[in-house]
Amino acid sequence: MANVKSVAIKGVMPFSILDDAPESLTRFFASFSLPSWGLQIEYGSVDYRENEHGGKTAFYEFHITGQEAFNGEWFYRSLAEMRRQGALISTAIVKDVEIGGAWDAIPDINRAYKQSCKEAVA
Repeated sequence: MANVKSVAIKGVMPFSILDDAPESLTRFFASFSLPSWGLQIEYGSVDYRENEHGGKTAFYEFHITGQEAFNGEWFYRSLAEMRRQGALISTAIVKDVEIGGAWDAIPDINRAYKQSCKEAVA
């Protein structure tokens, strides 16, 4: 059984993050609409950034906060997949509520990101 964790994730994501995304990322975003899910996602201001087609892509600020018992590896891989789909994550910290302690950087996000990239190429 997973321990309850508090999370604080901040970054920006392209408006098209779910275009051609794997089903696992779609399910991750869908979880925020469940009434029993203790994490929330909030969106902030929009910034238009140059893209490779000579146009601009809308990037939205996002914040994921709250408390929930979840499988860490699933959550970290979901964040890594967000990065692979173009999100830029500036803050990713977690605190295990059940055992106490300080806020820590999510330990596996870089490893999970590299692993998800390797799997995408394989």
